[in-house]
Amino acid sequence: MDEFKPMSAQALLDRKRCCKSACLHCPYGHTIKTLGLEIRDFQQESVGLINNALVDNGINTNSDFTANLLAQNLGEKLKTFDLSQENLKSCRLIYLKDHYVGFIYKEDQLYLLDSFKFQKITIDLVKEYL
Repeated sequence: MDEFKPMSAQALLDRKRCCKSACLHCPYGHTIKTLGLEIRDFQQESVGLINNALVDNGINTNSDFTANLLAQNLGEKLKTFDLSQENLKSCRLIYLKDHYVGFIYKEDQLYLLDSFKFQKITIDLVKEYL
């Protein structure tokens, strides 16, 4: 039996119209308008999810020793995010249809997974659900 795979935002854009089926990656805004976002507090088991969103945004964590060492040797400055407990407590996780979308940090920094970047999810939109 084939496992259900949601269509990508690009595939849905290629259709040039919204089918109003509340698709997970709907780039037309229908799913968000219909179902809304769910905001969850940080839990220790969420560190991996937060790290995934950081990686998708080209940001290294303070724990990525190899990347930091390589950047220093090349004379480059890496975008980093400190995964200290204090910072993690300021993260709120964003879900759409019970799927992790990304997180908001201190209500002014938004980090989305690549597959959700075409869905008109903005800081202002997320703040409406805080």
